[in-house]
Amino acid sequence: MKWLITVFITWGSLMFFPGPAGAEAGGQADTDRLLEHVEKLSTAPRIPATESEFRAVVYIEEWLRIFGYQTKLLPFSYYVYTEPKQISLQVPEIRGKTWAPRSVLFGPAGEATGAVLDVGTGTQQDFARADIEGKIVFVRPGGMSEAEKVRHAAAAGAKGIILTQGANAPRPSLGGPLDMHVPVLAVSPAEGEQLGQLLQKGEKLTATLKVSGASIIKKTSYNLTAELKPNNGNTGQIVLVAAHHDASFAAREENDASGIAVLLETARLLTAQQRDTEVRFVSLGAASDGGRGLDDYVRSLTDAERTKIAAFLYLGNVRQQDGELAVYTSNGKRNLAADLLDAKGAGFSSAAPQEVLSRLGRIAQANIPNAVQIVRVAASQSGKNVPEKKSDGEKLTDAVRTVVDAITTMTDPGSGPYPLPDSR
Repeated sequence: MKWLITVFITWGSLMFFPGPAGAEAGGQADTDRLLEHVEKLSTAPRIPATESEFRAVVYIEEWLRIFGYQTKLLPFSYYVYTEPKQISLQVPEIRGKTWAPRSVLFGPAGEATGAVLDVGTGTQQDFARADIEGKIVFVRPGGMSEAEKVRHAAAAGAKGIILTQGANAPRPSLGGPLDMHVPVLAVSPAEGEQLGQLLQKGEKLTATLKVSGASIIKKTSYNLTAELKPNNGNTGQIVLVAAHHDASFAAREENDASGIAVLLETARLLTAQQRDTEVRFVSLGAASDGGRGLDDYVRSLTDAERTKIAAFLYLGNVRQQDGELAVYTSNGKRNLAADLLDAKGAGFSSAAPQEVLSRLGRIAQANIPNAVQIVRVAASQSGKNVPEKKSDGEKLTDAVRTVVDAITTMTDPGSGPYPLPDSR
């Protein structure tokens, strides 16, 4: 298997991305090379977990190796849920009622009819006290996770499962595929209250559940890492620089490869620098499949690595807008990395888009401090007057200069360790 992957890497790089040349380190940002990276990556599809995404990884890896880096390819698998084409609930005893059930994320397809049995919040004790076999179980909110409730119900012989959503609760999810094929759906708090009251009164109810067209697909994507070790002292800290290499063609800005282009040129320029801190570059996959690559990479970090991370710089789209570079944080408040980038030319903004907040929030939840995302925003969004438009090349070199200057300050041998939050 390994030799097949090696053959594919070589063949893919030669077939789709002609080999690079003239990759000397140091000096100023190479505008032509930046534009070439964007062109080579953006003209081909980069759909997550496909050969097209893998070819992009091959291209990025080839350049990093030419710059002198040792790279590590990190495959990861995840599941994608295809929503049901049809979902319905019928309770004949409640006449004139039209139900509006919701699908449960990762709930399997299936159809079942049976007597409805109230099992409370669906604890192990609730299931142990009742005769579940062949029943449609009605489960109230609270207690265990939806996945555990469904697992216990299926193990006890339930034919189908009706979950009640809690008020203001997120969409019910099983968290991933379960080793069971019992149809499951969710009803609103109001519908759950109606069912629950009738069952508590001793009403005999039957229900038919139908979930059709749902499917679960396992996909494999890739992260790629490269490390630049200290060469003049060692603070023991790490500065992470990340961007994603995949693209969903449903959104124009997500197709842009400017973040990866800036990552590659930053990696080239920093090899010539003196530094007392490790700089780690991470090319992330499956960003447009729910940020799977970022989540997998963060989970893969050991506790020891997490305590060493001084800053996490996520490079977003830095060329699409005619405006300025902006830096965002997860909570809209400044941190040390944001202040430094702000001083180098990426203006701090407290009003981050929801997608950025979600991404940075997941990094913060992993106890990684000083996480920021760098993007380019329109002049109207920055609130500042931008007198002249920049070409794509100028936008890219501007972003490289800002990122390189900030990292150089963080890793300069004379600056010492980067101060970290006391909570760590």
